[in-house]
Amino acid sequence: MPRGSWLRTNFFSSWPSGIATLASLLASVLLLRAVLRWSIVDAAFGTTPQSCRAASGACWSIIGDLWQLFLVGIYPQSERWRVLAAALVLAAGTVGTAVCFTRGWAWALVCWIAGLLAGLFLLRGGRSFGLPPVETQNWGGLMLTVVLAAVGQTLALPLGILLALARRARAAPVLRLLAIVYIETVRSLPFVMILLMAALVLPLFMPRGWPLDRLAAAQTGIVLFAAAMIAEVVRGGLQGVPQAQEQAALALGLSWAQATRLVVLPQALRLVQPALIGTVIAFVKGSTLVVAIGLYDLLGAAVLASANQRWVGITIEPLLFVAAIFWTICFALSRLSARLARAH
Repeated sequence: MPRGSWLRTNFFSSWPSGIATLASLLASVLLLRAVLRWSIVDAAFGTTPQSCRAASGACWSIIGDLWQLFLVGIYPQSERWRVLAAALVLAAGTVGTAVCFTRGWAWALVCWIAGLLAGLFLLRGGRSFGLPPVETQNWGGLMLTVVLAAVGQTLALPLGILLALARRARAAPVLRLLAIVYIETVRSLPFVMILLMAALVLPLFMPRGWPLDRLAAAQTGIVLFAAAMIAEVVRGGLQGVPQAQEQAALALGLSWAQATRLVVLPQALRLVQPALIGTVIAFVKGSTLVVAIGLYDLLGAAVLASANQRWVGITIEPLLFVAAIFWTICFALSRLSARLARAH
């Protein structure tokens, strides 16, 4: 269809439609002009509160002054080089995972876990590694958000797959019943309640001398909740694979485990790949709820920045800055999902 015909059909099909289109266009231009004027033209980009006094627009100076708080929280100043090193290691692990993926899922998983563990060892430190230990209560900002999302989804994905398989295991009714009870119970509870229970109740069941810090408790809650959600997504994929596929694999002499691992599960995961990425995106954003148990991730850093005595009253700019970072992360994940879908 020619472009002129398309525009006429969708936006100028009648006089009322044409007037509404022009009015909407004018309103959008005026709104965009006001936003650009507030956020860029009349904004302050210094690093001190004084730079905002003469500005009638946004006060981005709070970001310039407290940018390290947004990135690493209150991680010790002298050890912040380790955060950069851990980020580089994690990036190298991501690239290595993509390379190892050509050799199979197992190799990709090994490469990813190796990079993730190396990054965590750098952040945590310890005398055995020759680095001063940094308590997890000092972790925060974007670094904490990435750690919660990366570790949580790495542990939740295999657990969710096992739960989905257990829920379909008709030959083991007890295991199937336990999986159903777990999934339905966890999915029916609010995520913030899971976090609070992990932080307040789980330490009561830990052996003496095995303290559970808030980060470990939050990570446990994220894994338990995410596994239940992933299990339902994977179960939908398993149901989407024709039963004849499994029957044909069994007829060729494969065991049930081999048929599931080599035939059924790869097809199921390919079918639900967009939904799995959507679950990851949801938990990247949902990790902000850890502020309820005293952890200050990226959103918590914005709250701390607004409460700073030097920047009292500046609340919109930190939230917009955090929203832009979350949008960038989630958009990148969605584009990755689309690229993987095209590759298959």
